[in-house]
Order: sequence, then C-alpha cells, then structure tokens
Amino acid sequence: MRKAWIGWAAALLALLLLAGCGMTAKMERRQAQDQLREASHDYSRRLRWRDWSGAAEHLRPDLRKALLDRIPELKDLQVTDLQEVKVLPGKDENSRLVAYRMEYVLMPSPVVRELRWSQTWERIDDQWLLTDPFPPLPTRH
Repeated sequence: MRKAWIGWAAALLALLLLAGCGMTAKMERRQAQDQLREASHDYSRRLRWRDWSGAAEHLRPDLRKALLDRIPELKDLQVTDLQEVKVLPGKDENSRLVAYRMEYVLMPSPVVRELRWSQTWERIDDQWLLTDPFPPLPTRH
C-alpha cells in the first residue's frame, strides 16, 4: 500500500512539474508580449512628441545616429496622430513586425498627410529593439 502511495505521489509531482514548466513558458511569452507593447507605445509616444533622442533609444545602437542625423529634416514635422495598426509574427519568437499609421503635417503647409510603414522589432538581450530605420517622409507637394 505504501509503495502504491509513493508511486502516485511521484506521478502527481511529475505532473505538477510539467504543468509548472508549461506555465512558466507561457508567462515568459506573455511578459515578452507586454514588453514589446510597452516599447512600441513608448516609441510611438516619443515620435508623436518629437522626442527624437528618446525614439532613437528604441533603435538598435547602429541605427540610432541615422535618426538623430535626420533631426534637421524632421524639424517641420508635426505629428497629429500615430497608431500601431497591427502586430504580426516575425521570423521567430523573438521577432515581430509592427505596422504603424501616422497622420502628420509638414509645416507651414496645413495639409494633413498619412504615412503607413512597418518596422521589425527584435528581442535582443531581453530588450525589444527596432532593426529597421525610421522611414523617409514623402517630399512636399
């Protein structure tokens, strides 16, 4: 009788360990999704408020200077709306493609324009970073 109880206890313990591993992996995936959502929202917010150096912090280090070098080109940019439209799976579990839609004005023109683009986010050293540069803006008409 005691051997049967030990066998059942061992089986129950093994089942709980397996369930715990599955829950841990699920929680890690959820945490990674939350971190991406937070990073993408912060990037959008910084673009909207013309905080170029803050937005550049979300780029891979080798891409940051390119955005900062564009500040003179972006001086007339007034973002009126910026939204994350869709998040799509990337090439692996540490990669996502985020589609954005931005309404903006290039001062002094009063014309509201729209730009749609996608950028790839990759999880590098537990941090989500953009691996594509900020897109060029269409020229004025």
